[in-house]
Amino acid sequence: MIEILDEQILSQQGSWKRVRRWLRGKHPHLGILVFGHTGMETIQEIDVISPIHIFTVLAENESDKNTTECHEQLKLPLPLPVDQLLQTLPQSKSHQKAA
Repeated sequence: MIEILDEQILSQQGSWKRVRRWLRGKHPHLGILVFGHTGMETIQEIDVISPIHIFTVLAENESDKNTTECHEQLKLPLPLPVDQLLQTLPQSKSHQKAA
């Protein structure tokens, strides 16, 4: 598990942010390695898209007469088994000769 030591917002526009994070330990695939206050740390700069507004949807009140109920279930076809799926794929001419 990667521990985030600190986070600094470099720039922000609406829901988009450019963030610099300091991570504990060596993670060269995530950013630049530095020797910091806690030993080896990784500095990572990433773009983050976060929601502007968060709201809670309450359960429907049964006494509310203005709502209509819609309980139609969506029925999706089941995926084909792998052997049937392979039979439906076109085969190359060299593969057809070998069979």
